[in-house]
Amino acid sequence: MERTFGASGHYLGCGAIVHLNQETPSYHFPEGIPAFEDHKRFTLARDPSLDPLLFLRSEIDPNLRFVCIQVRFLVSGYTYELDEAGAALLGVSPGNYTADDENLCCMTIISVSSEGPSTANLLAPVVINFENGLGLQAVQVGGEWSHVHPIELPEAPQCS
Repeated sequence: MERTFGASGHYLGCGAIVHLNQETPSYHFPEGIPAFEDHKRFTLARDPSLDPLLFLRSEIDPNLRFVCIQVRFLVSGYTYELDEAGAALLGVSPGNYTADDENLCCMTIISVSSEGPSTANLLAPVVINFENGLGLQAVQVGGEWSHVHPIELPEAPQCS
């Protein structure tokens, strides 16, 4: 899938993403991220040399960073469900959403491994509503997606 950027260099559908060296807006995850429930405020940043990867960073511990990518760059036609609780938390209606939805940014956390393929957690997308600054990891019940969906990442530049 072709990457699409707006005039300012922001990803379309995720307009609040800024360069790593700029001050970034903060997003509130009322329930935290599973296994990191104490971390409720995150920033989302990008490094243009690593596009289309994104970095979700905890404000409590800047060393806690999740490597993410918008799901639409990995899978065409991806849908996810927001149940009553998840939808209420984000301030939207419950139901099915697509990764291409313009009002919500749907990302997946990537696990990078030197021992095997890198994987994406498509079973539990990270969803941010930029209109109100709220986010959550929307764990899906059932469905066709895996938490270890194999992906290919571009080669990292070599240091000289």
